Amino acid sequence: MNDLIAVSEQKLLKLEHQIYDPQELGQLLLPRMGELLAQKVTHSKEDIIDAIAPIIDQIIQSRTQQNRQSMGNAIASFISPAIAQQVAMNPGELSDAIAPTMGQAIKKQIALE
Repeated sequence: MNDLIAVSEQKLLKLEHQIYDPQELGQLLLPRMGELLAQKVTHSKEDIIDAIAPIIDQIIQSRTQQNRQSMGNAIASFISPAIAQQVAMNPGELSDAIAPTMGQAIKKQIALE
């Protein structure tokens, strides 16, 4: 009986160490984190999107501030298809967004000529 108690106490101490030591706890949880994340994505993609969208926005803003040319090169290949898709989905929205700028540009060009 004493041996059983001693073994149980050792297992309890090991378990406490694993729970209270951040590195040990991380080693216990990391293998399960991928599984949990996959389940969460399966059940609620919107929650995942809501959680990571601000991070992605921050990354884009940070990278743009660090190197505008590089970010321009990175997004250049999909700007035209994205604009074409937006025009197809909602043509009025794009024209409303660029009309003031286009009007100013036309006035400036007329004044120059």
